[in-house]
Amino acid sequence: MKICIWTNSIFRLGGTKRVITVLANELIENNEITIMTHDTPDMENREMYGLDERIRIDYVPEGAYTDRAHTPSRYFRSAIRVLNNKTGCFNHSWCVEFLKNAFFSRKLQQKLADHFNSRDYDVVIATAGCAMALSFVADRLKAKTIGWQHNCYSTYVLQKGILFWKKEEIMKKYFPKLSRYVVLNEYDREEFQEKLGLECAAMDNPRSFVSEQKADLSRKQFFVAARFVEAKGLDLLIDAFQKFCLVDDEWKLVIAGDGPQRNLVFNRMWKAGLQERVQFVGVTNNVQKYYLESSVYLLSSRWEGWGLVIIEAFEMGMPVVSFDIVPVDLLITNGEDGLIVEKYDVDQFAAAMVKLAHDDELRYRMGEKAVAKAEKYSEKTVAEKWQNMLENL
Repeated sequence: MKICIWTNSIFRLGGTKRVITVLANELIENNEITIMTHDTPDMENREMYGLDERIRIDYVPEGAYTDRAHTPSRYFRSAIRVLNNKTGCFNHSWCVEFLKNAFFSRKLQQKLADHFNSRDYDVVIATAGCAMALSFVADRLKAKTIGWQHNCYSTYVLQKGILFWKKEEIMKKYFPKLSRYVVLNEYDREEFQEKLGLECAAMDNPRSFVSEQKADLSRKQFFVAARFVEAKGLDLLIDAFQKFCLVDDEWKLVIAGDGPQRNLVFNRMWKAGLQERVQFVGVTNNVQKYYLESSVYLLSSRWEGWGLVIIEAFEMGMPVVSFDIVPVDLLITNGEDGLIVEKYDVDQFAAAMVKLAHDDELRYRMGEKAVAKAEKYSEKTVAEKWQNMLENL
């Protein structure tokens, strides 16, 4: 089967890139895989997440499907997009075609359809925002089409300015044209059905690596791997760790990653006087090293689509502390392989940190159950589900 996975980027830092890489590496054993990306050839770094050399990369310039002509129609469409994003005034069934063409002109739609048809793919899988563009041309393609969601319904649809903000009517009309729309969990499947009338398939993401070594859980260190953005709640994490440090003077916190809010988080850490207890290690190609050197993983996110880092922590035998956000309760069994606390309550979060840090027996018992849980999300198990779905489109 000849498959194309269309994603904005595959060679940048991020959980979506890791998941795509893991799945593509499994599917390549029985299929021909191409990843279409808006990265540039000089960005290619297959070692970042171990992308298989057999996987082809179709580099398409970022502006290839962007209307850049200096024409009155272009500026008219831009004005419509801006006005709709602010007010939702065009987000109605009676003008959905008008709104669609404002976001993706007829000329660009045809250009995209011709691109895919010229390559004779059997299936085209579009991730995140690319799924909307794919839905516009799905009925013009020879290939079957799949939209693959990588965040939760509330983020994609309800968060101001995010991908599908004020575009519900577009989704209602065009997403059913896709052969399948894949979401990350049952909560999202139910929400799309109830609120938009869309039939979706819920598909687990695979763990991103396998490790023979496990954390020994004796190290007095918490670990976090995240982009420095609002969604990841690193400001909440610093506040919780500050409270933790009032009753503990030994455990440290290591944070891997980078992003636009790095300075904000760094300054918050300095103001809290935690510079001797918090270590920022930046972007790393060897995240397993920090899992191995730590004993508890902390997930302070305000929202998540899946929670890949939870599965990574489980694979390393680490219990997880998390806020009660979707879909954490589908991954963590509270009190068995981690602790779930009330959403955004930093006092409860700090108390959970204290509980795991100061109860060795509990920590080790949770770690054992975490390892067992990780097997549920093995690469082969998830890839087999995908292969079965692809063959039955």
